[in-house]
Amino acid sequence: MSESRVTSGAAALVLLEDRYPPLRAGLFTLPQVDDLVAAGPGAIFNGSVSVMLLVVFETLLSGKLADKLTATEFDAHQELIGVGVANLCCGLTGGFPCTAALARTNLNVRKGATSRSAGLINAVTVFFLSTVFSSVFRYLPLPFVASMMYACARWSCSLLHARCLHPVCTE
Repeated sequence: MSESRVTSGAAALVLLEDRYPPLRAGLFTLPQVDDLVAAGPGAIFNGSVSVMLLVVFETLLSGKLADKLTATEFDAHQELIGVGVANLCCGLTGGFPCTAALARTNLNVRKGATSRSAGLINAVTVFFLSTVFSSVFRYLPLPFVASMMYACARWSCSLLHARCLHPVCTE
């Protein structure tokens, strides 16, 4: 934790930088061959298959969610090709795997961003903010990040739907 932070009361405010390594503003970090050799082919294969299954399922689930909210029909083949290309780019640049992002899809649809141009604007905005302002993100308090995630989750479903998450639906 940063020594210069002023604390009042019983606990200090925990920032992103206290829990996660520093964000770098660099664009490309190619994978190192030594890392691949050290992990071994079995671990790489198992991890890749696990991530691939997660990506496929979340992409299809996100597409179905968007379909229900917008009364449209998505092209599953096109979605999977798009997320495959995105993951190839992430892997080649040392990034984390990406999925369809249920929370972001739901938020976009609920705010009226349902076109391809909305997706492109979203991607450009995320890229711009993450590369230009990455050094500022470390000062975000974790409670703020948690509240943003809670707000997205809360907007994702109504209390009526949440009631049915209980093992015995009370409808």
